[in-house]
Amino acid sequence: MTDNEAAVLACIIRDSSVISRVRAHLMPEDFQTPDARSVYEAVLEAKDKGKDIDVAVVAMDLEQGHDRLLGVADGFVSSANIGFYLQAMQSERVVKRIAAITKGAESVIASTHRPYPKLLAKVREEIEDMKMFPDSLAEDAGSIADEVLEESMENEGLDFTGKETGYPRLDHMVDGFHPGDYIVLGARTTVGKSALALNLATVISTKEPVLYLSFEMPAKQLMYRLYASLAEIDSKLIRRRSLTDAQRKTLVDTRESIKSLKLKFDAGHPSVSKLISDIEQAHQAGVKTVVVDYLQLVPGDRPGRQSDYERVTEVSGRLRDLSKRLGVTILALSQLKRESDEKKIPTLTDLRESGAIEQDADVVLLLHRKRLGDELDTDARLAIAKNRYGDCGSVFLRFEPPFTRFVAA
Repeated sequence: MTDNEAAVLACIIRDSSVISRVRAHLMPEDFQTPDARSVYEAVLEAKDKGKDIDVAVVAMDLEQGHDRLLGVADGFVSSANIGFYLQAMQSERVVKRIAAITKGAESVIASTHRPYPKLLAKVREEIEDMKMFPDSLAEDAGSIADEVLEESMENEGLDFTGKETGYPRLDHMVDGFHPGDYIVLGARTTVGKSALALNLATVISTKEPVLYLSFEMPAKQLMYRLYASLAEIDSKLIRRRSLTDAQRKTLVDTRESIKSLKLKFDAGHPSVSKLISDIEQAHQAGVKTVVVDYLQLVPGDRPGRQSDYERVTEVSGRLRDLSKRLGVTILALSQLKRESDEKKIPTLTDLRESGAIEQDADVVLLLHRKRLGDELDTDARLAIAKNRYGDCGSVFLRFEPPFTRFVAA
């Protein structure tokens, strides 16, 4: 079966709430291989009989073992991205049909002297007949209603439905981080956006694979911060190797906690296209959340031929499109303009070389700490400046400099 067929089947086996939506667009004969058609028919039959959909149920109906289906169901796909997979399957189907039509025309040309106007008319007629296929993925309200109702019944009583961030107030306001979300975290230099991003990545990586892409700090520097945060030992003491015996033992214990995290680090990339390609490969290997630190440092594909505004706009737009296409959560960090230092709360217009960043993002978080002379206040405000999932507002945090971490205030 094709990759897109496998993706669609994985979605409907793992998330039965999307079956009605898929059914509205695909018939069994739309699958190119007998195996794929058989699995699809078995899922629909189980759904019609009111059965819970899982690998065991489908395998039983197919009278075949689990192993073959597990390979499909364990594919790294997100049901939030089902529209993309349906669109891709539709494209494959159209391409295959056009190829068959043109091949038939070639056969006619080779075997007869049929006038070409009549031949073109015949080809045009056959292509016009393809309009029986849906030419869009417009969804029937009834199908969407079934999907939303089923999800609501499953999640009844939850405070939030997305990925836990480690900050309860933030989770409540933005409903956690979701697959396919493009989230922007903005702050001025030295305020702590990388520290907060690493805190978020650490919590999320306890449950799913996370890739932290830093264009600013090497992985070793981030690891010093991670040790300080988790071990609660001053990062300066770790760097200077000025540790007590008890602190050394704590670091050894912390190493085991770090090894249990599903967290990977990667350095900067020479271009945005290489960055996109590497995220795609990481996604194929199971990564579900990506941190990009930070937007203004990502090189464009045309060095010297784009303004900073154009380059950052392109990078942001491509990361947004990638998050939707792959169904991964992308947290992109961004600098804020110098003028934001004078404000009590930063706003969307403070995003540096903003371009369309505020339009691209599903959620925009702006981190702010007051300047007290040459120092920054440890009290911090995380302003939710844009939120597709609810109201905007603020989450109050406290920065702990020795441990380079933010905690709920």
